[in-house]
Amino acid sequence: MLRENGLDVDVFHFRGAKNPLNYLKAAIALRKKVKSSTYSIIHAQWGQSALPAIFLNLPLVVTFRGSDLFGISNPTGQYSWKGKVLQWASRLVAFRSDRIVVVTSKMINLLPLAKRKFVEVIPSGINLNLFIPMSKEVCRKKLTLPMNKKLVLFAGHPSREDKRYPLAVKVMEEVKKEIDVELFYADNVAVSEMPTYINAADVLLLTSKHEGSPNVIKESLACNVPVVSVDVGDVRERIEKIAGCVVCNSDNVSDIASGLLLALQKDQANFESRSYVMELDENLITKKYVEVYKSLL
Repeated sequence: MLRENGLDVDVFHFRGAKNPLNYLKAAIALRKKVKSSTYSIIHAQWGQSALPAIFLNLPLVVTFRGSDLFGISNPTGQYSWKGKVLQWASRLVAFRSDRIVVVTSKMINLLPLAKRKFVEVIPSGINLNLFIPMSKEVCRKKLTLPMNKKLVLFAGHPSREDKRYPLAVKVMEEVKKEIDVELFYADNVAVSEMPTYINAADVLLLTSKHEGSPNVIKESLACNVPVVSVDVGDVRERIEKIAGCVVCNSDNVSDIASGLLLALQKDQANFESRSYVMELDENLITKKYVEVYKSLL
């Protein structure tokens, strides 16, 4: 999208894998890459991804997306020491940054006070040409999902501890006492296939420990699929005013189950949420980033 707006863009990809040596190797490789060409700006996605760039003499833009500032939770739901290291590293990166982007205003208070005046709130954009309303029956047939029961799509992969799949399972156990319903999730699915999974569902359920600006919420709204979620990231801002969606007041199983039942039992024939995310079209979001870059040049 940046290239389509007239920018020359190179992508520097590396995998940190929580190994300091990988970050050191990336820093050396990035320095060589920068010296070999004339770049105007470095833009890092996620706080830790900016570590190899902090000693380079170029304007640095960093987008913080969630766990880089919130931390990482362990299986017990507590934030781990690795998460605290990640938070420390992100604060270090924030001090070095010339411009900071966060995906929700809730993240601003996690940044160093001296840098908050350099912050822009730009939520993640979505591809509104890809995420469109589709026939529920056609999507279920394609995925070989049952036609005769309510289906709830879990927002995340069960292996991600921060998504709290066990909590979603407990919620479903409560809901099944009232209606015939099944939970499913997308396993290693390409982005191009996600609209099929979303449109096959009656409701999207999010039970995450924390989030920044979860794309799957906005993608579901673009597909006219109701959302039930705990109050994390910018979810409340996105769905609170949409009749048929529910922001749960707590992480308690009973509260989430009540919200899910409410959404599943509501007549969805006239449910409409796509109009609420039109401002998040990735084309519009890209233009906001271009303005951030211009402010540095």
